[in-house]
Amino acid sequence: MKFRPDKMKVNYTIADVEIYEEKFVAENDVISTVITSSKPIKIEFDGQSMVPEVVHNLIISKNASCSHDSDNNAVHIKEGGAVKATVTENPETLVDGKLVYDGMSTVLSASRPLSDVKIVESEPGVCKYNFTFDVDQDGTTLSWAMNDEYNVALNQVKEILSDPISHQVAKTEKMNDILNDDVPYFRCSDDDIVAVYYFQYALHAMMYTFIGKGQE
Repeated sequence: MKFRPDKMKVNYTIADVEIYEEKFVAENDVISTVITSSKPIKIEFDGQSMVPEVVHNLIISKNASCSHDSDNNAVHIKEGGAVKATVTENPETLVDGKLVYDGMSTVLSASRPLSDVKIVESEPGVCKYNFTFDVDQDGTTLSWAMNDEYNVALNQVKEILSDPISHQVAKTEKMNDILNDDVPYFRCSDDDIVAVYYFQYALHAMMYTFIGKGQE
């Protein structure tokens, strides 16, 4: 696994198959991975709605749902639930609150058809999904997005899947511009120190997001 400011590169060797991934976050906040393999294969994915990592007796309710949007080749996870939230610690005061992602929609879709999609309720209010898709030397892109509105997340994912390579190139160009033009030039006798300097600046730059009210 190799980390770069614009992407993460991962190589796997499984038996006689070489699998290669390039993972990146596009300008519209969609997370994608472009997967290629030396031989035609099927890759299986599974996941679930959010399960709060809190003490069990603090969970009030869980009511997430998962569905297969076959018309859009997508899996839709709608989060939901309520928990007890701590508002003061001394004295400890708990109030009823919404799960952090309550009402939000997650979308998973790919550049090839999702096959054998299975959706089950693993426990009350928690749903699990499972699907496969084909991968070969031509590559398959899997994309993920989350938004308050399902259609917004779906359209963001569709935008990336329509031309993933151009969005990947745009991310590389953006990070190159930041590191070449915005970061103060630095060199010293220790190459590791130089690498750490630019690595830290890259992390710093990747934390910025424009929310429409100014830079935060």
